[in-house]
Amino acid sequence: MNAPVAGKAYDDGPCPAVATVERRLVLTALVAYLVSAVPHLLFDAGHLAPLTAASAAGFMALLGVAVVLPAVLLWAAAREDTGRTRGPEPERAG
Repeated sequence: MNAPVAGKAYDDGPCPAVATVERRLVLTALVAYLVSAVPHLLFDAGHLAPLTAASAAGFMALLGVAVVLPAVLLWAAAREDTGRTRGPEPERAG
């Protein structure tokens, strides 16, 4: 196998780090996104005066979805992660 070089593929195909998604990477990406999306939502919520009521409502709905959806995905990914560390369920005596 050749040494990795920027812009070049491995002998075995594309870079394995790109081809596989780890839970840790997903959690990190979602947190990083939310760190910028929440302040963006709050800033824009305070600057709606130039918009009509309908435009402001639609704008806030879209920005709200852009915060709520990643938050739900983060919760689901974190919950699934903690479920895996508990180990197998104990067998019940029957």
